[in-house]
Formats: sequence, C-alpha cells, structure tokens
Amino acid sequence: PVSRPTGGRLWDPMGFATFSDESLIWFRACELKHGRVAMLATAGWIVNGLHFSFPGTIDYETSFASLAAKPPLEAWAGVPLGGKLQILGWIFCVEAASEMQKPHYLKGGDFVTYDWAELSKNMSPETLRRKQEAELKNGRLAMVGFMSFLAANNIAGSVPMVPH
Repeated sequence: PVSRPTGGRLWDPMGFATFSDESLIWFRACELKHGRVAMLATAGWIVNGLHFSFPGTIDYETSFASLAAKPPLEAWAGVPLGGKLQILGWIFCVEAASEMQKPHYLKGGDFVTYDWAELSKNMSPETLRRKQEAELKNGRLAMVGFMSFLAANNIAGSVPMVPH
C-alpha cells in the first residue's frame, strides 16, 4: 500500500518496486518482519534500561535482577547459552510457520499477519488498513531507533542527546 505522507505516490529511490510484483511483496514482508523484530528489540532495550525484571532466576545461578542491572548488551552476554538457544529456536519456529503456510504469501496466500488472537476479524477494512499502516511505520521508526541505541552504545558521541 502507498501511504498518504508520500502524496499517494510510491517512494522507491532504489527501484526495488520495479523488479516484479512478487519481489515487492517479498520486500514488504521483510520490512514488516524486521520492523516487528525492531519494535521488540527497542522495547527490550528500554525495559532493560529502566532495570525492570522478572522475579526469580533465569537458570539456577543467574537472577533476572542481576541481568537488569547491567547495560543491555552486557545483559545479553550474561544470558546462559540455553536461554539464547530457546529465544533463537522460538524465532525460528515463528518464521518457519509463516513461510510454510499454504498458499504462500508470494503465491496469493494471506500476507504475514500473525493474528493468532484474531483481533482483526471484526475490524472494518479501513480500520485494518490504518492499523497495518501504523504497524509498518512504527516498525520503520523502531529500526532507526534500535540502530541509534546500538550506535550510542558503541560509538561515543554518535547520538548527540545521549550523555556518555
């Protein structure tokens, strides 16, 4: 879909939309999936930065509170290997499930929705389109935001408003 802020015209400076309709759908699916991951990563970075944690331990030795007390990248480094593998395994399962649906979204099937709670079932088409457009834009912002978190963490002075 083409959004209103671009004046109803497709903004595509790299020419990705000129390959084929199938490739444009694939790029849009990638953008949506990466945006969703970036929204989760950004929320996780903020939650860790506020030092929120679950009670208890992540394994028999590492408490959630001890990880929440560390900066985000150090906290990730402190997660036991088994925990990291569980997270990556869950991501793999969600991705595999979305790519194995029949028919595939590139072959006319439903687009990548993940609406397991069927919240969109009772929405009007206009409301659904507005919410999908908002999700796409929020994902774009989250991709930029998360990259700025990484830049601020790794390159002193790269994000002017973040004190070091």
